[in-house]
Amino acid sequence: MISFEWYVARAKINLEVFFETQKINSDEELRVYCESKKMIPPTTKYFQVEEPAATEPPEEPKKPVAKTTRRKSTKKTKTEDTVVKKPKTTRRRNTRTSKK
Repeated sequence: MISFEWYVARAKINLEVFFETQKINSDEELRVYCESKKMIPPTTKYFQVEEPAATEPPEEPKKPVAKTTRRKSTKKTKTEDTVVKKPKTTRRRNTRTSKK
């Protein structure tokens, strides 16, 4: 007989998918499945028993904090007086010779 842990490691089985497809929801159901397939049941527990949580008052929702934004500075428009005109550049000649 082979152990369940060895089978899972050898076949590289994703346990979440395996438990979902085989419809196994508890360690007891897993033990029954292993016995039906002639495997040694696992020694580790794969399903945790859900204990009822202590009753705590629900947390109060936090007030949203207002976002602070920067003031936008006004841009000065360019006038003809402030714009410095650059002289036109002349076209540069290509130094390569053309092949004919």
